[in-house]
Amino acid sequence: MKLSPLSFAQFVRDTWGRYDPLIIAQLNELAQDSCYQQKFYKAPAGGQEVFAPKANVRYGLKIKPGSIVYGFHLPCDPTTYTPKSFSVQITDQALQHQFWSEAIPSIYIANSLCTSQAFSASQVGSFPSLLPAPYPVVGDGLFLVEMWETSGSTQRLELIIAALEVIDGSKPGVVPADQRHWYQAATGRPAA
Repeated sequence: MKLSPLSFAQFVRDTWGRYDPLIIAQLNELAQDSCYQQKFYKAPAGGQEVFAPKANVRYGLKIKPGSIVYGFHLPCDPTTYTPKSFSVQITDQALQHQFWSEAIPSIYIANSLCTSQAFSASQVGSFPSLLPAPYPVVGDGLFLVEMWETSGSTQRLELIIAALEVIDGSKPGVVPADQRHWYQAATGRPAA
């Protein structure tokens, strides 16, 4: 059995029936596969980030077919440990599948598990909020991301969708030069 280096990290190792270690075990094999590279998708686009009070934005997103969506990066405020207030729904257009039965508040996809923190700069880095299982991208890879501002004041909102993007023409067992750092971080051993 292969172990992820994250199995030894104090915040994500399998203790007290935690959720993250079970999902990390599913992702471990993919993280070591040279056919994938980590990719982040941002929604909405740069010009649509500022939401008026109670406004909503519908945003089309294309993720390369064959890729695997595994979670979201939505850091929390370092003083309140909560994300900015909004609701979100994501629909896979190829399957007409909604990620949730109804739009959910941002607190449900935020992860206050800090990986770094700089109080002087009011910044915090967070581990991604992982999906219950890796989500394969099929068909044309088109997604509709709908976001609703719910705080009642103007805010800059963004959601980062984390995926493992399939690499065209990859050779099994050979790690591309630009992916060697990711491979070494995931496996703890140098890439071939």
